[in-house]
Amino acid sequence: MKRRAVFIRWRDANDPGNWTSAPRNPEALITTVGIMFAKTKQYVSLCQSFDDNDEPLLRGVFNIPRANIIEMYELDRK
Repeated sequence: MKRRAVFIRWRDANDPGNWTSAPRNPEALITTVGIMFAKTKQYVSLCQSFDDNDEPLLRGVFNIPRANIIEMYELDRK
């Protein structure tokens, strides 16, 4: 599996998953750097760590909706 480190700036959905007061900044922008391991028309999937043994293992997996992405680019390998 090809691993690519990417930078993504995206608009947060502001869903804390439990009862809370209204967010102070509903337009929060998030910056994420991770290893892209999959993408679909709806999502870009990143992980924090990638173990590429016979059966790859991923750690720190999450999906960012493409509709929320403002900027995304691959980080240079040097």
